[in-house]
Amino acid sequence: QDLETLRLISKVLPDYCQPISEEAVSEHVFELVFAFDEVITLGYKENISLTEIRTNLEMDSHEEKLHNMVRASKENEARDEGRRKAAAIKAAQREMKEMGGMGNSAMGNMQGFGSGAPSNSGYGNFPE
Repeated sequence: QDLETLRLISKVLPDYCQPISEEAVSEHVFELVFAFDEVITLGYKENISLTEIRTNLEMDSHEEKLHNMVRASKENEARDEGRRKAAAIKAAQREMKEMGGMGNSAMGNMQGFGSGAPSNSGYGNFPE
């Protein structure tokens, strides 16, 4: 049984690392670990073939797809929100520039407001 396990592992290595070198193993380390995990589980050899190992490793995870979709959705929402805020800031800056140009001439005409004797508007006048 141990020899059979070693033979299967020796078939997995060239399947994921071609040519077999330290660099190739480093590049495919995660695939190799997952493949070895398919061969040996909890210290016992699984009754599995090389094609079944390939199939299991190529399977897409539903949770992974869902996670990627949620992440992409959040990124798009954040991008759209950033665009809206940037547009609002630009509009506010444009408005301030327009108000700044008009504000000086408009303020000059408003010097009489708020000065002079207090008005008798009825507010704050209480009978004694």
